[in-house]
Amino acid sequence: MRRISYNKLWKLLIDRKLKKKDLLTRHFLFVGDSYGDESGEWADLIITYLGLTHATNLCVGGASFRASDPTYNFLTQIQGYTGDKTLITDIVVCGGVGR
Repeated sequence: MRRISYNKLWKLLIDRKLKKKDLLTRHFLFVGDSYGDESGEWADLIITYLGLTHATNLCVGGASFRASDPTYNFLTQIQGYTGDKTLITDIVVCGGVGR
């Protein structure tokens, strides 16, 4: 599994190193905080804009890397993913430094 940041994803797209046809074969998990937890927020916009066919938005408001409550911890969100984890090729993280 390759980890790729939100900024890196956009850089790859801008540099055209990652072609649209390549995106359609990849399986993405989007993890983030309140900026992506509702329909129409950044994760869903990226999924729609890029036409990703294999993408899941796991964003939850208040989530971060450092959250002490497991409900709001990125690692717990990823571990709780109920789909086929062996298919995931990319995890995109945005936000979540926390207090």
